[in-house]
Amino acid sequence: MSYALVMGAQAALERGDRFGAARQAMAALALEPPSVDAAFLLGLAWHPGWLLRALWLVPDHLGAAVNLAMALDGLGRRGDALRVLRRSIAQMPALPPTLVNTALMSPSAVACPWLQRATAIAPEDVIARLNLASILDRLESPRAMTEHRRTMVLAPGLPVAAVNLALASRAAKRLDAATRWHRRALAADPLNADALAGLGAVARGEDRNGLGWDRRALAVRPDHAPTLANVSHGLFFFGEARPALCWAERAEAADPGNPELGRGAIGLMNFIDWLDPSVVLARHRRWARRHATPAPRPPRRPAEGRRLRVGYLSVALRRHPVGYFLLPLLERHDRSAFEIVGYDAGPGGDDVTARLRAASAAWREVRGLDDAALAETVRADGIDILADLDGHAGGNRLTVFARRPAPVQVTWLDYPGSTGTDCFDAALVDPFEVPEGSERFYSEPVIRLAGGRLVYRPPDASPPVAAPAGGGVMLGCFNNPAKIGAEALALWARAMGALPETRLTLKGRSYGDAAIRGRYLDVFAKAGVDPSRLVFSAWSPHDEMLRELGALDIVLDPMPHSGYLTSCEALWMGVPIVTRAGARAVERQTAGLLTRIGLPELIAHSADQYVEIIRALVRDPARRRSLREGMRARLKASSLMDEAGFAQTVEAAYRRLWEQA
Repeated sequence: MSYALVMGAQAALERGDRFGAARQAMAALALEPPSVDAAFLLGLAWHPGWLLRALWLVPDHLGAAVNLAMALDGLGRRGDALRVLRRSIAQMPALPPTLVNTALMSPSAVACPWLQRATAIAPEDVIARLNLASILDRLESPRAMTEHRRTMVLAPGLPVAAVNLALASRAAKRLDAATRWHRRALAADPLNADALAGLGAVARGEDRNGLGWDRRALAVRPDHAPTLANVSHGLFFFGEARPALCWAERAEAADPGNPELGRGAIGLMNFIDWLDPSVVLARHRRWARRHATPAPRPPRRPAEGRRLRVGYLSVALRRHPVGYFLLPLLERHDRSAFEIVGYDAGPGGDDVTARLRAASAAWREVRGLDDAALAETVRADGIDILADLDGHAGGNRLTVFARRPAPVQVTWLDYPGSTGTDCFDAALVDPFEVPEGSERFYSEPVIRLAGGRLVYRPPDASPPVAAPAGGGVMLGCFNNPAKIGAEALALWARAMGALPETRLTLKGRSYGDAAIRGRYLDVFAKAGVDPSRLVFSAWSPHDEMLRELGALDIVLDPMPHSGYLTSCEALWMGVPIVTRAGARAVERQTAGLLTRIGLPELIAHSADQYVEIIRALVRDPARRRSLREGMRARLKASSLMDEAGFAQTVEAAYRRLWEQA
């Protein structure tokens, strides 16, 4: 009788009738209390506590151990889950399911040996090999591609294996192979949203074809978060920041537990015209409540008789604004008082990475570590002050700081605004970008760095300042078009409509797209500007780009997202910049630069003033020539290029924070 009830419970569970399964399993237990099968089925159908009963009856019951561990993990009790699995492994060391589940609940570096053990025991276990390939991908191991191919040999018709191999190929910049494997996945499953979205991601970057694949993916799964995020990335690339934000918010709503999707949405707020700073902070605060609840501050170590250990963590320690702006500070740090450790969480490396490493006492490549492992690495290094250099910029490791691996934590450099978290003891900011009173728009205490938040070091082999190209007065903007809002375009068109001698050069990868060019031309045509006066220029190598910058007469700073590195480079090439200062730090970056080099007259505070500054500069060639001839001397004499002074200012801030901790 109890056997029939157990079989009935199993059939009900397979139909999805959990209540019916539980009822029959309970009846079986009433007839036969030591029935392990009934206890196991009741644990699956009703409450995981019954799985403990099954394990008490049969300690080596694999299904009960694995399912109990999964239930505990779902309740947030990962430590207990891992203890159940390790006990099972101790009793049954040669069973891949317990090894695989232990790996899936472990940090990547710990998971890898478990999966290697599982594949050694069962070389043809597809699940073990599939997960091993994914973990090796996360660790950026060169063995990952081999494991992906082995998985495909074992399961040539498995769509997820083909998609994973496609993603690995794309990461290796083998786009033809990525396309081939995504299509292989679609051949096995024509409605595979991951494969459709993957084809969209591969196609994106040169034209809008990727968005067509994304639409197909969303027709299959309207709430597929990766595809929704891909659409946002594509629209952002083509300069459509406001619709990109809408799609990013849809992606976040589809998967609210994913911090990366939330970061994508709030990061895009920096590209939307004139948002209320309090609204922006509230949105960042919401992200922090969901994903970055801070752990308690650890005790600090006595500092007497030793140097303070300062760690710098970023995903962009390479040829990137973060790398460029960090290098002067690292090379100027007082080695007798500070010991520097770099934490490189980004992909690859280059000559800038090599120089940053050379300027550090220790260097850790941590891109394969999850948050727990990375935080533990920082603790083991005895870091006193840990600096976040990314904020909410793409790929950042902000959630590591919620684990409080260092007694003092600061955020600085790449993100022009508050993180919204309570993980930091200070945000290091520019006094002009964050004037008195605007600290209320920061969750962190702010420390205003006298002289500005960054220093600029020109490239070693900069082209000389040369005369502009001629042929009228050439205006220009070489920034990402996503930084150029509707008001900026309207003001540029208005200024050019009143100044027939002007032309405008817009440079960037995105201008290869006909739609963005057409959108811009329409705006200028409505202001009476002939299309022939606009020049769209594609990407070029950095030294060539600097020469092109130097050929301009006037640079127009984008708004709402003001420039920084591009603005520094334009000034270094002798070209004056006209900017309009807004309320947020992101809207005041170039204004801060101009203030530091003594050119506040190029900062507008209203639309009319902005147009008037452009008009006056266009009509005054002598003023432009004077600025061009003296610009490099002006920069060198300013705090913008005072590397030693900047390092001393930052170190004084560090000492003050350490004393207050």
